[in-house]
Amino acid sequence: MLGLQYAAERAPEWTSLVCANGLASVPRFEQEVRDLMAKLPGNVLDRTYGRELRGETRDPDYWVAQEEYMRACVLRTSSVSLDPELMSLTTFRTMIGHADYHVTGTLKDWDIFEALERIQVPTLVLGGEFDECVPTHLTDIAERIPDSEHVTQPGAAHMGYLEEEPLRDAYVSLIQDYMARVEARACRDETAERAAPAAVAGALQRDGRPGARRAAPVTSAERS
Repeated sequence: MLGLQYAAERAPEWTSLVCANGLASVPRFEQEVRDLMAKLPGNVLDRTYGRELRGETRDPDYWVAQEEYMRACVLRTSSVSLDPELMSLTTFRTMIGHADYHVTGTLKDWDIFEALERIQVPTLVLGGEFDECVPTHLTDIAERIPDSEHVTQPGAAHMGYLEEEPLRDAYVSLIQDYMARVEARACRDETAERAAPAAVAGALQRDGRPGARRAAPVTSAERS
């Protein structure tokens, strides 16, 4: 999310940008996650979001339902564990709120869809087949960025980089392949830019325009 906004507003000279399972509109994303949860078996949406609205989060089943939601839409093959040394729950609560499906934090109105067309960086928009950031959301992001590719990883959810193998390796490979291709393209463009002045100088020398090498005088024998 930060990468998209920075690229849209600052026009950085980056070689590439990877929008990895990221979103461009919190209000739209929040509703899309609720719609996904409403389709899950076991009334997961009411057992989570409903209990939050009713103040019933002390019910042990609330956490069971949270696990079911995470397993379906966030991380399907690995165990879900939140390491306090690697994340800040305070930051999440401040910026998001309760959860991705119940946003009450400072980002609740964040939406940059209209600014995406200003991104001039080659961009990979990557998501999972079962991602809570649904493929249609990512498709709409890619359609607005002039130089972008959208890839949906089969079998993965929101955190493909934490899935079990072979999904984790496939996730990394998708990014590595894109970066290799876009970096090779950047090298070709840089080579072409360096070659262009030399080509222009050569043309000037050949056709005699200003700055061209002067032709040798024509002798009387050559004129005859």
